Amino acid sequence: MAIKHVFKASAIATALILAGCGGDININEGDVTNEGDSVSNPTPTPTPTPTPTPTPSGPSSAFDQGLATDVSADFPAITDKPVYRLADDVEFNEDVTLSASAHWVLSGRTAVGGDNENSAVLYIEAGTTLFGQAGEDFLVVRRGSQIEAVGTAEAPITMTSVQDVTGEETDIGQWGGLVLLGRAPANSCGDQVGETTEDELNSCGVSAEGDAGQFGGNTPEDSSGTLQYVVVKHAGRTLGNGDELNGISFAGVGSGTTVDHIQVHQNLDDGIEFFGGTVDVSHVVLTEIGDDSLDWSFGWTGSAQYVYIEQNSANGDNAIEADNSEFDALATPLTQPKISNVTIVGAEGVNGARLRAGTAGNIMNMVITGPQSYANCLRVNGDESAANAVDGTLTITNSIVACTDSAANFNDQVIGDGTTQTWFEGQTGNQTLTPADLGLSEDGYTPASGSVLLSSGGDASALYDGFEAAQYVGAFDGSTNWMDGWTVGVGDGFPTDIENAQEQGFATDVSADFPELTDKPVYLLEADVEFNADVTLTNDAHWVLSGRTAVGGDNENSATLYIQKGTTIIGQAGEDFLVVRRGSQIHALGSRSLPITMTSIQDVTGQETGIGQWGGLVLLGRAPANSCGDQVGETTESELASCGVSAEGDAGQFGGNMPEDNSGILNYVIVKQAGRTLGNGDELNGISFAGVGSGTKVDYIQVHQNLDDGIEFFGGTVSVKHVVLTANGDDSFDWSFGWTGNAQYVLIKQDAADADNAFEADNSEFDAAATPLTNPTVANVTVIGADQANGVRLRAGTAGTMANFVITGPDTYANCLRVNSSESQALADAGDLIMTNSVVACAEANNFADDEATPDFTQTWFTAQDSNAVLAADALGLADNGYQPAEGSPLLEGGADLSGDNDFFEAVSFKGAMDDSNNWTEGWVTVGLE
Repeated sequence: MAIKHVFKASAIATALILAGCGGDININEGDVTNEGDSVSNPTPTPTPTPTPTPTPSGPSSAFDQGLATDVSADFPAITDKPVYRLADDVEFNEDVTLSASAHWVLSGRTAVGGDNENSAVLYIEAGTTLFGQAGEDFLVVRRGSQIEAVGTAEAPITMTSVQDVTGEETDIGQWGGLVLLGRAPANSCGDQVGETTEDELNSCGVSAEGDAGQFGGNTPEDSSGTLQYVVVKHAGRTLGNGDELNGISFAGVGSGTTVDHIQVHQNLDDGIEFFGGTVDVSHVVLTEIGDDSLDWSFGWTGSAQYVYIEQNSANGDNAIEADNSEFDALATPLTQPKISNVTIVGAEGVNGARLRAGTAGNIMNMVITGPQSYANCLRVNGDESAANAVDGTLTITNSIVACTDSAANFNDQVIGDGTTQTWFEGQTGNQTLTPADLGLSEDGYTPASGSVLLSSGGDASALYDGFEAAQYVGAFDGSTNWMDGWTVGVGDGFPTDIENAQEQGFATDVSADFPELTDKPVYLLEADVEFNADVTLTNDAHWVLSGRTAVGGDNENSATLYIQKGTTIIGQAGEDFLVVRRGSQIHALGSRSLPITMTSIQDVTGQETGIGQWGGLVLLGRAPANSCGDQVGETTESELASCGVSAEGDAGQFGGNMPEDNSGILNYVIVKQAGRTLGNGDELNGISFAGVGSGTKVDYIQVHQNLDDGIEFFGGTVSVKHVVLTANGDDSFDWSFGWTGNAQYVLIKQDAADADNAFEADNSEFDAAATPLTNPTVANVTVIGADQANGVRLRAGTAGTMANFVITGPDTYANCLRVNSSESQALADAGDLIMTNSVVACAEANNFADDEATPDFTQTWFTAQDSNAVLAADALGLADNGYQPAEGSPLLEGGADLSGDNDFFEAVSFKGAMDDSNNWTEGWVTVGLE
């Protein structure tokens, strides 16, 4: 997701341009960079730019023609050039130019021409930025008119949101998008059933989505103009009943149109969608799309070569969704595009290529790969598409399917005498591999030297004479990355244009002090450094903390720290810790194969490791906490608005009245051997979430061997998923002070040497009745206890909803479950503290513990709730690893599905942190689960 940046202004020559996204258009004296969404290679050797269509000297700008007004005063953050707002719902009926000497603001539906009347050409100069302010703001080129948007690799044309341009938080769906309407055939002309006749094509006028206008006709070679080096970001609009605006819609667009080097990033609906037509496209980049990345239907017979799709687990459905017609799967003209050289990099929980609803087509040199929980790589759905696969009108050749989970490679559609898999594997040059077999480079999408992708392709020009030969699988040849210099958000969004801390002068090379570390240089950060501008920590060095390393000031001098996957950050003592302050962000996006590791110097130099060898990670946010104000009773709005609670460890202040605050992203992050005790209960945890808001994304984290708690929530609304807590010295998972977030998939393995509680759950140590009340929802938890440690302890007025817990331990485990304090017991009696569909499996005498005044309370409460069970530990049916259910385990059924009430949760039917088929810790958790 995108982030907040300071928009730095200066006078810049009009030849320089704004490009980028995610609050990322950042103007500096003398240069222009993209921040937030990554721009590949700041000093690239770009792909040769196609010869641009010359802009005639005739068309004056929209401002000069009186079709726009100067609204620069409304945008004080933008000072490099004037800001012109186009007239509301303007329709250009004469040729007009949008020049790079201004920013252009769309206002409603900006149309080029009428429908086959009052036709015009819209010229957009290289380096121009257009932006919208709401979903109603979009640009449409109608039938008979054209757009000539010709950017370059050095100066792409950017269509984006106002939030992006002014440095605010960006997201999907912040403005409408771009629509091209043409006069080429579509099988949705006429009655939309069977063969589309000549008469139906000649009189065609299909209503496009988004009230954009009409499309279709009988002119296959129609031209809607040119799109070259055009980036569309943060667009999309949902109008209901499936009526939506895509990033770029090609509706009945003809083969006379030129489309080359385009990107759609973070769109609400599809990235690009073809509604019939004959247009060809090449060099297409689709990243973090909210629905389908590439969608075709209604008789598209064009082509696409060099397509890169990078999906995002936060949003998205299919990488490719391919239909003939939703009205009649046999309608003609039949959807039958030519597709070659496609790379699809999937994400958790989304889908790969889906061929359905009667689509035909010829696909070549495609590679599809995805992580363990990728839903599937390739599906063929429906009898009509299956019939096309049998008769050869739907083909895939010289392609590779490589899901991490082999069961997700294909669906089970019957095709002839076989299935999707046998159909795929029976065609020329196709292979089913694993991701490790692909031989990808460190960026995760281009082939490294010797990669199977470079030797397995077919001659694409033999498929279609409009294609280049490109005899390799995927979108890249291993030597030239045609995305360099103009795209954003590629490679997990790591911004290659932001200098790292050493390049910015915040770190020195101390490699000589660490002779054991020979694989890469060692950089020591300045003592107690505070980053007040965006900075990166890259995986080409080891980074050593020195004291308190802070990202931003407290609600001032805000910055974003980007940490590249595979990076190692080292502390040498308890005083060394990393804190992200209010208003700033951390973007730590590791991967399963390249997690980000924060650890001790002893760990990286091969010495003996233990708890408390460095400080830890602290996130400070502006979400509510009941420790704001006087810490007693109801926390008022004024107390929240002025909140500044001192965090433990002298990290800074937290709290506020912004529940949706965003402190960034933690994904595949491991924190080891951390923690610090300062006395009087003041301690550093492995990861502290203090007043952290729900805009923060936390998925796949581990804390191992921490001196104090593994993770602790001090109020806030943040949610977490896929959490591993191992061998921690106090409580593994701790919450208090009004935390109201969620957690799903939590695996805790305690250590007899140091542990206290697996869960310690409080409302407030100052007032057990303080509000906002601690009331999280937590599901799918496995606790593996240890000698003399404790299980789940609910106390001090906490409320909460818990489901699908499995708590077990040895005979010497102190207890599995406790409900302490009259306040929490009262909430339990009132139904505000709930645990259902859960299993307690300790020694009989240690299953439950209680306050002396209320013996047997916990057991009575637990056993009276839905689908709870008390079992012996050996009845759980665990696998040899001791924490995952084996086939036939009673844990594999009877789980609660919370997804209907809370869309954070994934639908499950099992109890505990995982089922028997998906061990989501594999590949990135290497210690603590032995």
